[in-house]
Amino acid sequence: MWPVGKHEDDESIMSVTTWPTVLSEEATITKLHEGYSLARYGDAELSMMQGKDSFHEPANPALAAELRQILLEPATQCLRGIPTMDPRGPKYAGWMTRREVFAAFLSPDGPYGSAFVSREDAAPWIGTPAYAEYVRAVWHNKKVALVCEPNNVLWLSIAYRARKVVYVPCPYRETFGALPAIERDVLHCRPDCVVLACGAAATVLAHRLTQRGIQALDLGSIGPLLARYLPERLMGASLVTLRHPVCCDSRSQRALLQQAGFEVLAMSESIGGDRHG
Repeated sequence: MWPVGKHEDDESIMSVTTWPTVLSEEATITKLHEGYSLARYGDAELSMMQGKDSFHEPANPALAAELRQILLEPATQCLRGIPTMDPRGPKYAGWMTRREVFAAFLSPDGPYGSAFVSREDAAPWIGTPAYAEYVRAVWHNKKVALVCEPNNVLWLSIAYRARKVVYVPCPYRETFGALPAIERDVLHCRPDCVVLACGAAATVLAHRLTQRGIQALDLGSIGPLLARYLPERLMGASLVTLRHPVCCDSRSQRALLQQAGFEVLAMSESIGGDRHG
């Protein structure tokens, strides 16, 4: 591990005895409807900021430093998602044991959104049809860039409400090193918003894209919840029929999506004729 760059006399760092006010999950989604991006912090991000490995990313000083900086100086339109410390949550006791460690990385300046907007295991009350539809409505009729692995079930829920979906693949591990290429591909397709499901790298990418004027939503792990409340006609892969194409470059990924019933175009085929679509 390496030094985290904090000092006891640094007034920009929150006292470990305090915890900021955090918006509820529904209120956080409301902020997304207002155009805010979301960069979430959970177990993996806390480990990375401490100089440790996470499941998808090895310890990386550059990633750790960027994660810490976002917490202290976020872009104006980027909402930082952190644990709510809501005692109703089934993971409350576990988070309380890490509260002081986490709080040492926080700025006292809000607002803060909930990191649990996509984590039914931490906030079981979000598991309702109304909540799922409220989330999907964020990208209703928009051109969406989806950054995730090809087998992520987010496909269905994004495509169900979006006007168009462009797929930008990410690796299963060590995504942070691939961010320059991923960011370039996202910018190339000129989306209205971006949905991210790529671990700790999603937190960083959400903030970078916000700085470029693009709404970016770090919503990893929300796929199963949203898929559960899709219309029955979409629940079976063989029954999926979409009004618009999903765009993808990889042959293997295109084949996988075609088997699931999606119309799939290479990204270059779509972008070339839809620069502002």
